[in-house]
Amino acid sequence: MNLDTLVCGGRLPWQPSREVHDLDVWHRYDHPIAGTYWQHGKQVLFTLIGDTSSSLSVWAYVPVSAADAAKMDGAEFDSPTDMRHFIEGIFADKEAAFALAKDLKIWRWTRRRVPSDSGLLQAATASLAEMVRAIRDKHLPQPPDLLFQAELAQAEVTTDDLVDA
Repeated sequence: MNLDTLVCGGRLPWQPSREVHDLDVWHRYDHPIAGTYWQHGKQVLFTLIGDTSSSLSVWAYVPVSAADAAKMDGAEFDSPTDMRHFIEGIFADKEAAFALAKDLKIWRWTRRRVPSDSGLLQAATASLAEMVRAIRDKHLPQPPDLLFQAELAQAEVTTDDLVDA
């Protein structure tokens, strides 16, 4: 599946293109924050990275392989943390699309491989930094909190690394 077709600008993160159908929401808080949908004959797993307490949010998308679909069939989770670990396992070692949404509308996106050793948050942080560089390089006006959000995401990754150590 061409990851460039997974998301389109101006769309809701849980319906990132016109071709999305059969949305299955796994977790919701005011709006869907994790789940699956079908697009171009493939199932896609989506998830929010972090939270949506500010006007900017980061989302991740990965096509689901047949082996991962088998794992997902009937999967149940005891807690949101268990679900998060399961989702991260599906993303591990795969190329994923990452989208930056402004006021829950997709604004920018990029692709990146999610390494199994550093995880989804680190890949999302690197993608966010890439999007910030692209915005800066194109001399587009930046929302005032964009760089702050990128720095905050990097700080969270660093904190997680320190806690693990």
